[in-house]
Amino acid sequence: MVTLSLIGLLGLGTGEPLPTRLTFDMAAGGGVLSMLGIGFWLFVGMEFVCPLAEEVKNPQKFIPLAMILALGIIFVSDILFGFMALKYIGMDALSASSYPHVDAAMAVLGRNGQLWIGVISMVATASTLNTFVAAIPRMLYGMAKEGQFPKAFAKLNRWGSPYVGVIFVFIITVILLATGIAGVEAIMTLIMAGSVGWMIAYIIAHVNVLILRKKYPDVKRSFRVPGGNILPIIGIIGTVYMILTIWPEPVMRNQIYLYAGISVVIFAVWSVYWVKCVMKKPLFETIPLEVLLKEVEDSVEKK
Repeated sequence: MVTLSLIGLLGLGTGEPLPTRLTFDMAAGGGVLSMLGIGFWLFVGMEFVCPLAEEVKNPQKFIPLAMILALGIIFVSDILFGFMALKYIGMDALSASSYPHVDAAMAVLGRNGQLWIGVISMVATASTLNTFVAAIPRMLYGMAKEGQFPKAFAKLNRWGSPYVGVIFVFIITVILLATGIAGVEAIMTLIMAGSVGWMIAYIIAHVNVLILRKKYPDVKRSFRVPGGNILPIIGIIGTVYMILTIWPEPVMRNQIYLYAGISVVIFAVWSVYWVKCVMKKPLFETIPLEVLLKEVEDSVEKK
């Protein structure tokens, strides 16, 4: 994507750029800021590397590095591609297109651009699916070890992979891909609803950082967010703003809120049932950080 974008921005392709200059409206109501909720989807999931900590050498160093580099690489590649697309295709044409990335690549390199973006899309899709199949079973494995999910998901094969979770994610993925019953608008609504759920999880993570810093200021940390409490507070404010402006059009925005709300209720009911009926614990039982650190140390020693 970076190479294709640079070819277009530097005028090295076969296409002709538009004669108009780019202008941006930063206003929240209908400008660039109103699109933050949509742009957010490009960045979700960088935390999926965390469940793989057991399989990473020196995770204290490489897990944060991987997440920070991921955000930077995604931002640079997508911003370059966006400017390239706007240089060759107008905003109206891009917003009306079902495949704007394909149109942009063809505007720069014609048929070769179409083939190029096709390869990029297949690799990106395979990478995404590979990430889901690698990370989600690890999440389910960790939950199962703590009694938060069925014990079957804690089983490992001889290579150390949580195979029950891998098969589970594979089956769900195949079902979603094989049915194809939803149209583009419905898929976009579900994606945005998923974004809202992700945003809520990120807000909780920011709040957790603030609470842990307050309760345990002197605990040794393998990674410490720089800037004190400034970044978590900015993150909470920015994420709340993105939820409130998740989509410019009110009708679809309300549908997004509806789907996100239904999902939150379903998972909340499931969580209450599992904690109360299966784990037989209080809903909001707190565990001292010292206990958790001791469990981690014991787990490392066993290995």
